Amino acid sequence: KEHDKRVYNSIGYGHSNRRVTPEMECNIGYMEALFKQDMEKQDYNISKWMSDFNIRLNQNQFDALSSLCYSVGWVGLRHTRILKMIMENKSNTQEFKELWLNYDKMRGVKNNALGKRRQFEYQLWTKQ
Repeated sequence: KEHDKRVYNSIGYGHSNRRVTPEMECNIGYMEALFKQDMEKQDYNISKWMSDFNIRLNQNQFDALSSLCYSVGWVGLRHTRILKMIMENKSNTQEFKELWLNYDKMRGVKNNALGKRRQFEYQLWTKQ
């Protein structure tokens, strides 16, 4: 399947969908509520995937994957080599690390903030 390449506006901490418009404004409370809603959705999708494929992750791995999923989106992540390598027990390889760290682009252009975020997530992934 081809990845959904539509570009949506975002609000708050990165909440995006087709209903967000450039004119929208929000306060801290609304931003927090959107973030909580978005993270609950990502956590549900990861938990369901783990259950469906009998995957075991420690809390750090779950949190790192949840953070990556928040950035990429479950639709963008669910058919990736990253998840396949986790399922094949190959998440301790150099290839896995490189794949993870490669999610550092925004609309095809390297983004330093995303690069730092991926580094943090990968360090969290490898933490026992």
